[in-house]
Amino acid sequence: MTPAVGGRYEVTLPPDEPDSLSMGGGLQQDTKYRIVAGDAETNLYRLTVIAAPTIIVERLDYAYPPYTKKPPETVEQQGDIKALEGTKVTIHAVANQPIKMARIEFDPGLREGSPEIVPLSAEGNQAWGTLTLQLKADRQKPWHANYHVRFYNERGQASQQPILHKIDVIPDLKPEVQILQPPAIASRSAGGRRAKNRSAGRRSRLRLVGATNRSSRGRQAAAEDRFARHGSGPAAASDGAVWFSSSRAQVSGG
Repeated sequence: MTPAVGGRYEVTLPPDEPDSLSMGGGLQQDTKYRIVAGDAETNLYRLTVIAAPTIIVERLDYAYPPYTKKPPETVEQQGDIKALEGTKVTIHAVANQPIKMARIEFDPGLREGSPEIVPLSAEGNQAWGTLTLQLKADRQKPWHANYHVRFYNERGQASQQPILHKIDVIPDLKPEVQILQPPAIASRSAGGRRAKNRSAGRRSRLRLVGATNRSSRGRQAAAEDRFARHGSGPAAASDGAVWFSSSRAQVSGG
């Protein structure tokens, strides 16, 4: 122990020594101590170590937009979020102590003032909450770039140095279809008048091939939903293209 002001003595526990209980990071376990001065000594005291409150993201539940026809997905031991715009993501977190209050803090350190906060539901040492992935007005940047989870235990102590997780939002582009086959053909006679197709008014089979900017699953779903409403035959999609076949097309040469 070292002398202090007013005839007092003080010591730091644990001592900064390689063989101490601290392992370089403070006390890691309970310990007992007494103070000895000459032939006098105090009673034996017990020092109880209380674990610092910590919380981690245990899993993410993804609920994708209905039109994608993609089933829900669960990702374990992962806090970084990446999914299509409009996806609902439920964050499940677990703490090392009973939770009095928990919350999500968005973009900590990136905004002026306090970060945007969303309260979480909590029971025992579990916390959870759902957010919907969105983009900013420029349709390029996510509404929130990152987040972390913070909680307060029953003694009012807040978790420190929470883990920061990224949020990556994939833009949901508007469906665009370009007709590739058959090409537009305008047939005219030598006199400048449009030539009349002999098959005018007859029913024929029509096959349209086009390109779209959506994923194969999204293209197929959109094709079946929209084209079927017009009395068409089956619709299909593959990488880079979507096509329709119909036996109800009216061929006109007018």
